[in-house]
Amino acid sequence: MCLAIAIDKTSNVRAYAVTSFAAFLVTVLTYLEASDITGLGALRKVLNPVAVFVTCEFYVLITAFVVLFPATYAQAVIDDKEEVDESDTIRSLKLPAVVAEFAVGSKVAITRLARIITRDFALFMTAYLLGGSLTLSVGEDLDSGTSSVQEMEGGVSVRTLVQ
Repeated sequence: MCLAIAIDKTSNVRAYAVTSFAAFLVTVLTYLEASDITGLGALRKVLNPVAVFVTCEFYVLITAFVVLFPATYAQAVIDDKEEVDESDTIRSLKLPAVVAEFAVGSKVAITRLARIITRDFALFMTAYLLGGSLTLSVGEDLDSGTSSVQEMEGGVSVRTLVQ
């Protein structure tokens, strides 16, 4: 339950963190793309958006849990007892109090964790793609050379770049 409370208390911090990591990733990848150093090819493969997001989210959640643990522990005990008393299923199983509180807290934490990971990933990818679209020069390559458009079967046009 402490994790669930820490998730609620850190929604703004997590949003800033994932947005900052997305901007940092775009900056690093832009620098790596512009540099001609041969040993950086492997680093480009390691720095994929999903790996960076998972690392960022993991460290932000662990840090929030550890830092906020003293403040969230008392609230978690109260919330666990209230939800165990309200749950007919838990009361009917006649579980020991510790097991019942753990079950309720785990359910709440997993539900909130799934929701925030989805939201944070969407925010991260939006910031990453927006930053990438602003820094990459995809359209400039087509304008620099002479291009021809060929009509293929099915109405698909293919653009070839002649330099």
